[in-house]
Amino acid sequence: MKDKDRLELLKDIGGTRVYEERRKESLKIMQETESRQKEIIETVTFIEGRLKELDEEKEELQNYQQADKKRRSVQYTLYDKELNDARAKLSDMEEDRQQESTKTNALYNTLQDLQDELVESEKDMKASQQQLEKLSKGSMRGDLDDVVERKTKLELDIEDLTQSLSLEQKSFADTSTE
Repeated sequence: MKDKDRLELLKDIGGTRVYEERRKESLKIMQETESRQKEIIETVTFIEGRLKELDEEKEELQNYQQADKKRRSVQYTLYDKELNDARAKLSDMEEDRQQESTKTNALYNTLQDLQDELVESEKDMKASQQQLEKLSKGSMRGDLDDVVERKTKLELDIEDLTQSLSLEQKSFADTSTE
């Protein structure tokens, strides 16, 4: 046998060959373990980096939620104030409309009363004219002048009230359109 073969035979007998094979396998396993360890370290580093990013995003989200909550609160306050202002204006407009309606009704009633008085005065005037024709012209002439004067005054009052009524109706219409 050659020296090399004898060395191999001695190694087989002494168990060094098995030791060397196992040592090679162990070294191979150690290298695989080291490469896995490097991969694990890289994965852990990546995960830690990602966790930091997620923590930052979480903090940004919390800040956004707080700011959004404040924005909605301010927005609600503004809308509530606008609503209350609109209700107050509507109430004022309704009150103005009621007042204008009351004034218009009062003017209309006064106009009706004056027109009734005018009709009554015209009847009195016709009756007075008939009596005047029957009686002497001297004594009844003063009464006729009074009736004519009263009629003229009532006609002027009716005209004034008609103008006031039309102005009130125009004012009422303007108030209603606002």
